[in-house]
Amino acid sequence: MFGLNEIIRRILGGRVAASGEVRAARSAAEHLMEGERLLGEGQAREALAEVALVLESEPGNSRAHRVLATAYQRAGDAERSREHLLQ
Repeated sequence: MFGLNEIIRRILGGRVAASGEVRAARSAAEHLMEGERLLGEGQAREALAEVALVLESEPGNSRAHRVLATAYQRAGDAERSREHLLQ
C-alpha cells in the first residue's frame, strides 16, 4: 500500500510542491476549502491532492471524506468514491 504522499504524487503526476512547507503554512480547514474550490472549478485531481492533506491530520473528518468521494467520482474512480462515502 502506498503512503499518502506517494498517492498525491501519483494523482498529480509527480507535480507536488514542498508539501511539508505547504502543510505547515495552511490549516486543515484551509486545505479543505481550497479542495472544495478546486472541485467546484472542475479540477477533481487537484482537489483530491488538497483534501487528502486534511486526512493526514484529521482522519475522521467527514466533510473531507464527502469531498473526496465527490472528487473521486468526478475523476472516474467509483471504488475509491464509495470507500470515502462509507467513512
